Amino acid sequence: MTKILRVGMLTPIAKLNPTAPEHETALVLKLVLDTPYAALPGKAELEPVLFAGPLERVGSSEPPVYRARVRDGIRFSDGLPLAAHHVAASLRHARLIREQAQIAVEEPWVVFTLRKPNGRFDLSLGHQQCGIYRPHGASLIGTGPFAFAPDSRPERVHLLRNPNARRRPPLDEIVFEAHAPDREGRPTALYEALARGALDVTTVLPPDGSNRLEGLRQTQLPGPSSGSLFLNTQSPRLRQAAVRQALAHGVDRHAVAADAYRNPLAFAATSLLPRGLAVAPVRDGLTFDPARAKALLAAAGTAAPRQLSLLVTWAPRPYLPRPRQTAELLRSQLATLGVALELVHTHSLDEFLKAEASGRCDLVLAGWTAETLDPCDYLECHLSSARIPGESSHEDSTNNGRLRSPEMEQLLLGYRADRRHEQLVAIMDLLTKEAPLVPLIYGAITFVHAFRVTGLRPSSLSLLDLAAVDLLGQG
Repeated sequence: MTKILRVGMLTPIAKLNPTAPEHETALVLKLVLDTPYAALPGKAELEPVLFAGPLERVGSSEPPVYRARVRDGIRFSDGLPLAAHHVAASLRHARLIREQAQIAVEEPWVVFTLRKPNGRFDLSLGHQQCGIYRPHGASLIGTGPFAFAPDSRPERVHLLRNPNARRRPPLDEIVFEAHAPDREGRPTALYEALARGALDVTTVLPPDGSNRLEGLRQTQLPGPSSGSLFLNTQSPRLRQAAVRQALAHGVDRHAVAADAYRNPLAFAATSLLPRGLAVAPVRDGLTFDPARAKALLAAAGTAAPRQLSLLVTWAPRPYLPRPRQTAELLRSQLATLGVALELVHTHSLDEFLKAEASGRCDLVLAGWTAETLDPCDYLECHLSSARIPGESSHEDSTNNGRLRSPEMEQLLLGYRADRRHEQLVAIMDLLTKEAPLVPLIYGAITFVHAFRVTGLRPSSLSLLDLAAVDLLGQG
């Protein structure tokens, strides 16, 4: 009997592009495209996948030069052997790598000459952007455990076992089906598909969502993501840092976490960096202090805003399990400061991205899931001026606070170079001073699945390793 796993999504896979940032896209591409290195499940370490070992330093010149040898015996799903020039070609399309290094080929070696210091360049090579592929029409050919079937389409992505995969998965096929949220942002259609047994697993339902479903199991684990309230520093109503600080001190993060999770102490954010990314976590100074918030607004006088617009993400995400409910809570919290929020709801990924890129809203309720184990990548996505949506060609751009700070740029560059703790402290201090965002809650990976599904395990980057899954009673 053919073993077919049916996975529920909320968003169609609009483009098969390793640089696409969304959770669902990454979940699919993880099965088709291998990266040079990968995060080990449950560990903050990397294992060589397409490379035969760790990066090797070549000489002692500055900037540093590293090389890695392509592993022998790796084949694409159509049987073509993987060579160093294939790896280099894909990596040259990965902006994260292209901006950091020049790439050369000395078969079977790939050689990287860094453009700027980076104490952990290997972490970047585990990014989903670094998935190695060959184009095939509108699809991609990779070396992973699965390959795209000819009938695959955005609403129903169909994968077949790769006959040339290095590891043979237990499953024969995987089908990803999109069930869009309703007009209120609720995953009603996804619940219904699970209830009637049309799906086996999903990773996009809010916590405790399976309580209404019989015959299903829910597992929840902390994940490297954070949901934030972004304050648009370019908005005429929020240009004063003191005003942004006032709003930040008016947000009760514990109440936000309690509204989203049963155990709020585990999920209320104390810093932008989620757990697992910072070796020594550093708290920010954005404490809940209504008295201070009111005093700062009073001191701002006529510059204090009376009404602001809040753009709300289109659907539940790992870092915002109930976005509309969270938006309503934020509206009630800021109302106590005399600030009214106009909620701007979106109903699809495309609609949200267009509104996000326009920069017209004063506030944005959104977030990010780490794509590498490197805290520098996470910080830059949120705080670098090169990551402002609509102004940046980077896919991983979530600087919705639209911060432009030469001081922050220097701190980010210095921290990437040598990872000194005092630099991280300085970054958090400046974040508190400028207040371009308020980290609200840390995300979780929540997966709901039928009891017959076995072998589910998340990676260190919160993506389920569906290649290890099996189905009881089949085969």
